[in-house]
Amino acid sequence: MASSNPFSQLSTNFLDVSSAYEYYKQLCDDPTRRDVALTTSAIALFIIYGLGIVSQAVVLPANWRLSEQRSAFLLLLYINIFDLIWLFEYVWLSLEYLVGVRIQSKYPLGAYIFRFVNFCIDTFYIELAFNRCAAFLFPRIYNVICSQKNMKLCVLSTYCLAIVYSIYMNWFKERRPFHCLMQLGYFEPMTSIPKNVTALLPDAAFYDAVQIAEVVSICMPLFFYAITVFKMVLNFKQHHSSSTVQIAIVLPVGSQTNQEDRAKFVNLMQERTRLFSMCLLSQVPYYMSHALYQSSRILQLNANTVQILAIFWQLLGTIFHVQQPILMLLLSKDMRSSVRKDLEIFWNWLTEII
Repeated sequence: MASSNPFSQLSTNFLDVSSAYEYYKQLCDDPTRRDVALTTSAIALFIIYGLGIVSQAVVLPANWRLSEQRSAFLLLLYINIFDLIWLFEYVWLSLEYLVGVRIQSKYPLGAYIFRFVNFCIDTFYIELAFNRCAAFLFPRIYNVICSQKNMKLCVLSTYCLAIVYSIYMNWFKERRPFHCLMQLGYFEPMTSIPKNVTALLPDAAFYDAVQIAEVVSICMPLFFYAITVFKMVLNFKQHHSSSTVQIAIVLPVGSQTNQEDRAKFVNLMQERTRLFSMCLLSQVPYYMSHALYQSSRILQLNANTVQILAIFWQLLGTIFHVQQPILMLLLSKDMRSSVRKDLEIFWNWLTEII
């Protein structure tokens, strides 16, 4: 990233938040501040995000069918859908950067969609982490609280919270993110405006409390995963791998522990293990990326640090969104078989047309 981007011209001589906001907005739209490195990155991300859209679209039909059977796939379905929206957003932003023109509207619809989509993705991953960890830690309770009906209620509640969150975070114009032509993504004004200036907003204290609550909620899945992995390691040390599977299985009341029932539930537990591994691996780069983003918002890091972290945001975000469907195929047997059937149907349909 070139040294002539908006972050390198950080100033603390602002009288109010509005003047600081307009200052950065003007810098972001300056066409003379483009460089070869960012242009190359924009082309690469345009291609990578485009491939990400294809990979997300490939697993979407299979995810839809599996969501009718298991609550984890129900949450993965909504994550799948919102990831597609997220990828479309950033493909469009990369295109705007390459063209050098930012489409502007008197209505800040883009800022509201951006906040809404990001909040939904964050919350769905928190719910998914709880879902997967509960399946291992409390299997009997999991069968009750993580039913299809309860997960649908969680999704509906997430939508309601996302609407409230989006309205509040965009209430003041100075907090609304917008596409900055000097970087590949949305520009968050609050990451660059000095804290002594943002403190002038009437709800500064409440806004800081919301930010802290958001950071804590984002860290909750890491806590869930850490406890679950710790228990899995303890079980592995205490028992052989076959015994570990049997202990984790909770047979329905009245079920006969014959060989057929045992095999069925062993397969179920193995699928739970694969789903847990998939969720854990796909979320690691996401939480790393989000941690970097939150650190710049809360700690008000200097310009050079923000420039370096911005590269990591793009890299880790790209890894997360592109690799998730691949992990779903590698680590979920049900997903692989379902996607294989979809591809066979598509191929037969294509050959008939040709």
